[in-house]
Amino acid sequence: MKKHAMILAGIICLFCLAVNASELLTLPFNQRFDKPLDGSWKTDVSKDNKIEVIDNALRISAGANTYAHIERSLGVDLFRAECVLKPNGGISWATSLFLYWDPQNWCQITVLDKDSCYYSARLIDGKLVDRRFSFNGSADWHRVAIELGEECVRFQGCKDGGDWVDLPIVPRSGSWMGKPPALLVIGKGFSRSEGKQHFSAVSLNNDYTSRGPATVSLVREISIKRLAPERTRITEAEKKVFVEQGKDSLGEQELAGGKDPSFASVSSYFPPMKSPREAVGAKDGPQEFVVMPDGSFDFAGVKAWFAVGNSSTQLISAECAKHLLEGYLPIVVAEWEKEGLKYQQKAAGWSPEMNSDTPLAALVQLRISNPGTQNRKVDVQFVVKNPVMTWNLEIPAQGEQSVYVNIPFAKPAEAVKNDAADFEKRFSEVTAFWKKLLAKGMKVTVPEQRINDACRAWLAYNFIDVDKRNGVYEPHDGGGGFYEEIYGYSASRYCYALDLWGHHAEARQYLDSILSFVKPDGLLVLHYGLPDTGAQLWAMGKHYRMTGDTEWLRKVAPTMIKMCNWIIAERKSSMAQQAKDASWYGLIKYRPYADEPAPTYSYHTDTYLLLGLEETAAALRDAGMTDEAARITTESEAYRRDILNSMDKAVLERFGMKMLPVFPETHALLERVGYSGADYYSLISCMVLETDVLPANDHRARLITDLLQQRKGLCLGVCAFGEGIDHAYSYGYWMNCLQRDEVQRVILGLYASLAYGMSRDTYSSVEVTGLRSGANQKTLPHLYSATQQLLLLRNMLIREAGDTLILGQAIPRPWLEDGKKVCVEDAPTLFGNVGYSIKSHDGAQKMTVRIDPPKKKLPKVINIRLRHPANKAIQGVTINGIASKEFTNDMITLTKVDAPVTIEVHY
Repeated sequence: MKKHAMILAGIICLFCLAVNASELLTLPFNQRFDKPLDGSWKTDVSKDNKIEVIDNALRISAGANTYAHIERSLGVDLFRAECVLKPNGGISWATSLFLYWDPQNWCQITVLDKDSCYYSARLIDGKLVDRRFSFNGSADWHRVAIELGEECVRFQGCKDGGDWVDLPIVPRSGSWMGKPPALLVIGKGFSRSEGKQHFSAVSLNNDYTSRGPATVSLVREISIKRLAPERTRITEAEKKVFVEQGKDSLGEQELAGGKDPSFASVSSYFPPMKSPREAVGAKDGPQEFVVMPDGSFDFAGVKAWFAVGNSSTQLISAECAKHLLEGYLPIVVAEWEKEGLKYQQKAAGWSPEMNSDTPLAALVQLRISNPGTQNRKVDVQFVVKNPVMTWNLEIPAQGEQSVYVNIPFAKPAEAVKNDAADFEKRFSEVTAFWKKLLAKGMKVTVPEQRINDACRAWLAYNFIDVDKRNGVYEPHDGGGGFYEEIYGYSASRYCYALDLWGHHAEARQYLDSILSFVKPDGLLVLHYGLPDTGAQLWAMGKHYRMTGDTEWLRKVAPTMIKMCNWIIAERKSSMAQQAKDASWYGLIKYRPYADEPAPTYSYHTDTYLLLGLEETAAALRDAGMTDEAARITTESEAYRRDILNSMDKAVLERFGMKMLPVFPETHALLERVGYSGADYYSLISCMVLETDVLPANDHRARLITDLLQQRKGLCLGVCAFGEGIDHAYSYGYWMNCLQRDEVQRVILGLYASLAYGMSRDTYSSVEVTGLRSGANQKTLPHLYSATQQLLLLRNMLIREAGDTLILGQAIPRPWLEDGKKVCVEDAPTLFGNVGYSIKSHDGAQKMTVRIDPPKKKLPKVINIRLRHPANKAIQGVTINGIASKEFTNDMITLTKVDAPVTIEVHY
């Protein structure tokens, strides 16, 4: 029905425009509102709104979120339109200058009076992009302008009588290209039909569901004139400004001077995360409670807290300082001071035998310390809406008292007091469980304690983010009730990270559970999109190659083959309907990811499906299932050729720069951000890079990374999104940099993630952080973010590159200062488990390296990178006491190593 309504609206719009076609505007045009409007203008107002010409101005009296405007036929191109206005109220519905093509294509420029900023918006083929540009002073009378050129659109503004301010130039694209706008609209209105936005009436004649307060805005003058020939196209100077504005200036500043970025330097630019939350629970447990920014608790929407005195008001009203017990255990310690007393609150998740099938309870200790010289009496309450229990305490001078609470997750109001002995017994069970679990697998010890703690905290949070329900393990993307669904792509990548960190049993459990959602025809789409199918196949193939578990592979192989068959059949079906010269020939049209629900051709989809086919074929071949392996290999080779050919055909050029669209048919991700590398283009293009379908120095990969680096795709080396960052999606870019040996960019990404992608002391990762405000989404602790961070750190320390094993490639130089040591133990690789240590001594004039090589399969080459703190070159090397010449400035090359070696390095 909605589709039919939109078609009807479009027909009506075309009819209206055809009727007015004879009244095309003659340029130059000027309209002052010193007399009543003539018949060339049409007035459109919502109920109870009014437009009048009074006191030499167009007076628009209307609800803040309703339409009220005048319009007239335009039908000309390549012009500059200006108007003088004084807005009042509204944002999308603020009184504006509009150029209007149809309900799915228009642009506007105005001033927001409450925010003292210019506001531009453009709807291109139904996709909205809006921007704000602050100015000093109040929003009084302002001039605003739009220049419509052949390939670009310019927005400008100035305070009446002042100098024009150039707002960022945007490309003219989509349905705007080569097509004059139908109408000039002055006033209030809006249209959009996307997601939950259904405002499809023609000529912007739509009201919001809430009309908002009454407002009065004014327009004084409108003028339109032809553009000078030199303004019809983007100038070289504008191209240069566009590029300069798009560079990651802070990131480049960190990379300048030859020094590695550090946490101290990177974290100094913006405030830390504003509202950190930590999920606390049992491994794989179906519930977890949340420690809120102010130290209170959230039990699935039921709030609980401590209060002092007779009032049930929360003990603290501002954020407290929080850290994890011993730096990394998922036990949250909150500390604050009030009225001369010091408070410390410890919160742990406990269940009988720490079993995910038994009920969860919160173990909480509140310790009150009195640093004063007089005894203090304190009445403490534990509150769940109403007081549940009370303590009357006397805190001795220079002493302390503690209270203990056991809070059942399912019924927090039934919390009970604990005695110290019972609390310590259960608390010890919790700490012992997590220490044992997090001691398994790969162990990383570096001279920066933040790193040692963070990587173990990420593992712990992700284990808490897994919910076991009815025997099925569900890795969900957020903690404490946010993102409770399984996002297939994220969950599969998490399993891969577990394998790289040596938690193979859990990886297998979770992979098997995800596999249970495969449909009978072989399709797997779990709340994310079609990449779910490819990511799961890829993760399963990697799991087999890491573990060599042939019995497991033979058990799951029929389902893997069925999934491959779905990909192959769907691709053939798509190709039967495609023109062979189409830039998307050979691709599959489907929902690409969660935030893009409409089916479209996407390299994110096809590269992951290709990866799934290739990894499945490799695993089946290794396990002896050669016929199926050969068949799937043949299909994957053809698929790869088609993807690469498609990419070559899809390359486009805007503003003098070649670009690779992620959506080859629509270019939507690029169009929405003015053919820059920002927002979803930044995120999704990096996910294409992480598949390694494009080698790091491939010209198509360079198109992506150049756009990210030069046109708003990065901030401090991570993906730029809105006014902040979405660091987790940067992993593909970082891996591309590693492969090109641009190590400092990778180190920058690590520290930017630590500084802004998570809470700085509890390492709880988030999906999006607003940099200037510190505002963050409630997605933390975010499973996908922690997954990508674990993968990044692992590859900085150990990385496979074909038959080569690379150790220590991206170790920050300060980690190898005199007396410091880097140690990696029991690290899984495709060659088997490996370990190494690097110790710097003798004033950093000497380093001692010990390597325990993998034994499952000998790598052809082991390269050990030693990034000297002063960037000195290696002068001499001995391997097990024998001199070697197999080294360069900072790299030692080993071949045929099948036993532990000790290397002495001299500078």
